[in-house]
Amino acid sequence: MSKKFFVAGGNTNVVADLGLLNVVVRPWRAISLALVFLLTTSYFLLPALFADDAEVKLNSNDGSTGFIIQNQSGIGVFRTGSDGFTSINGSATVNSALGIGTTNPLYPLDVNGNGFLAGQLMINSNLNDGKLSVVTNSAGVPAFYANQFGSADIAKFLSNTNEIMTIKSNGNVGISTPTPSAKLDVNGDLKLAVPLAPSYGGTGRTNKLSAVQVVGTTDISTGNPLACDMPDMLATITTYGTKLLVIFSAPLSVSGVSLSIGKISINIDNSDKRAIYVPYTANSYPLQYSFQHLETDLTPGVHTVKIRWSISSGIIYQRGTTHSERILTVLDLE
Repeated sequence: MSKKFFVAGGNTNVVADLGLLNVVVRPWRAISLALVFLLTTSYFLLPALFADDAEVKLNSNDGSTGFIIQNQSGIGVFRTGSDGFTSINGSATVNSALGIGTTNPLYPLDVNGNGFLAGQLMINSNLNDGKLSVVTNSAGVPAFYANQFGSADIAKFLSNTNEIMTIKSNGNVGISTPTPSAKLDVNGDLKLAVPLAPSYGGTGRTNKLSAVQVVGTTDISTGNPLACDMPDMLATITTYGTKLLVIFSAPLSVSGVSLSIGKISINIDNSDKRAIYVPYTANSYPLQYSFQHLETDLTPGVHTVKIRWSISSGIIYQRGTTHSERILTVLDLE
């Protein structure tokens, strides 16, 4: 099948067999171009096709398509218009570099300007070096911007189909979990190279949660009118700031006479800070007590917190086995 050079305008067609491609040119006047083409083919055109500085210029004065390349079915696969618009119908191969908005492309695809993609962008490399790099030099403009208008996930990161990290549309971030229930939900160990709270004197935090809790589960009692340490209610904590919150809770009961009163106090570094009083309870029936103390002028360092108790007369009980356990919680708030 021969390939043809086709010049057309109005109702006049001129056909020449070049044995190359189906090329359709729609100039202003086909008759004039046909005559020029026939007269100059042997003298100008063929030498120009092989010249180092050869070029082809096609103009359309009536606003129609300037240049069309068709396939064997007569479908235009390459088209240029008088407005400078160029369309490619099908696949195109660029062996060197393609520049859009630039005359000096430095990469196989070099775009100077904004772009719009209505679909998916896949970066795939069989050489194990595929990556996405986002570089910006604009002040106030994020290097990467993702906007999810629907309820689907904003982003997912996978490794061999295993979901590593998920960013939900509500702002929750999940690591090793596809359904994070908090702003940061980690399914696995969490290691921090810096403390959770500011450090002082160049020393990092040693207890990860900045809290200490002790629990007593035995039955205890005292009839001592002088303050003494409650068994199992001693906590040592290293603080990094000046604020310390102490919370104590336990069911307590007092037996004796109606005037018998027990006293429970929070003690920090051998100094009583706050106390509550437990009155006589008929039949020694326990009542749940809970109180707290906020210390605000501590010096950062190691501190000892304990619970002390006493009773004016009779006996005060804390039955950790029979009723419920006693709990001392100490929190470093810095």
